[in-house]
Amino acid sequence: LKIFGPPEYIIVEASAKTLENTDITLSPFSEVESILREDMLSYGKPEDYVDISPEELLKQAKVFPFDVNLLMETNDFATLNFIIDPIKGDEISGRGTGNLRIDISSDGEQEIFGTYYVNSGKYSFSYDNFLTREFEIQQGSTVSFNGDPLDAQLDIKAVYEVYTSTYELIKDEANLSENEIQNAKAKSDINVILALSGSLTKPEINLDIQSPSTSESSSIVSSMQGRLSELRQNPNELNNQVFGLLLFNRFLLPSASGSSNFNSIGGDIALNSVSSL
Repeated sequence: LKIFGPPEYIIVEASAKTLENTDITLSPFSEVESILREDMLSYGKPEDYVDISPEELLKQAKVFPFDVNLLMETNDFATLNFIIDPIKGDEISGRGTGNLRIDISSDGEQEIFGTYYVNSGKYSFSYDNFLTREFEIQQGSTVSFNGDPLDAQLDIKAVYEVYTSTYELIKDEANLSENEIQNAKAKSDINVILALSGSLTKPEINLDIQSPSTSESSSIVSSMQGRLSELRQNPNELNNQVFGLLLFNRFLLPSASGSSNFNSIGGDIALNSVSSL
């Protein structure tokens, strides 16, 4: 800790490391009193709480005439939370590492710089009021700060594992033998992939399906990969199948038109978590 400068304008420089049970929460939703806190530090939308007119800021600067420059080393002892939708409960909660610089000026302006590397964590994903699933955040995901804490840039990849049959997805393939059909009806691991990018205030969600299992025959694997490639060319149908896996733990059967049921859901499932932003 270093304190210097004249009494009428003090500068505080400090270095800190997060300790066990440190909890930091970041959210653009100040209307529901969801703000970023780390012990004595708070980040949110000041205009929703206090008068931030130039006159008031000048008054506060005279009452508290100091700048704070904090270098904070974060580690796995700390939990970093990002609220995506406080009404539905969508949020990112992770543990990781990073060196962050936090600047607080005497007029109340607050900035964060640096990259937070997520080692582990969860993303709570919801659809309306009947579907909530927790995705496991993959190591290597990052949250980058370049000033305004609420404009943090997200690069998050998360996985939800489903143990299910692939038969419904590839049942119309003509090249499968009877033995392969029976194997396809057996359950195996399927991963629903969620990629979160953009800023905290304007996040973008992309969904995908992957089959990590290599125990099936080459024909089943080939048919599965072919159908997944087709789904990626039709985002609505891909999102329909994601919905089927998340809600029913299975793939959805195609209708006579060639599309799975829940067609109206497929168009907006990927947007639901951020529809209120």
